[in-house]
Amino acid sequence: MMKKMNYHRRFIKGHRNSSQPFQILPDGRMALYRTCLSVAVGLMLVWGGPASAQTGNARPSAADSSEIQLIAVKAKADKPGIYHLTFIAPDSLPNDAVIEMTFPPEFGLEPLEIAGSRDMTGGLRLQKNNQRVVVQRTGLGDPVPPGKPVTLKLGLIRNPAQLDSSYTVSMVLRNPGKPSIILEKQVRVRFQVQ
Repeated sequence: MMKKMNYHRRFIKGHRNSSQPFQILPDGRMALYRTCLSVAVGLMLVWGGPASAQTGNARPSAADSSEIQLIAVKAKADKPGIYHLTFIAPDSLPNDAVIEMTFPPEFGLEPLEIAGSRDMTGGLRLQKNNQRVVVQRTGLGDPVPPGKPVTLKLGLIRNPAQLDSSYTVSMVLRNPGKPSIILEKQVRVRFQVQ
């Protein structure tokens, strides 16, 4: 038992100093230490964990259904970060609803890979085209009833060099089964700096 524990300590110590993305262990297994750690931290940040509990993210109340918030959590200038879009749909949000957002050119969408929500069950599809982001529900979850707050988490988006309140994002919420738009608004980006 002691021999095995020392082996793992040496592996972790040696691997931290290694620049390789994985290391082959003596018994032939590959250790994807850094990759797994990066994925785990990213998922924890996007779908909640200790970091998301500290965001101070106030959700709009049902009384103010027009309130939409876009918050860059723990924002640092010119660095990638997690964004929370919180809104209340005035109508039922179907299980195939589409959320379209167009960001100003100062925002970098290259690192954006993950979209998640605890409020919209069934999964989400994420597409990017230049400064336009499209998030569509997969059709597998239940519709979200009107008046219920919904938070969509996006990660990672590179913040602009200047973190000021002049940036707005165009947001459209639509039902692909109907020609009408559920909600359309210009949303001011709020940078939560720590």
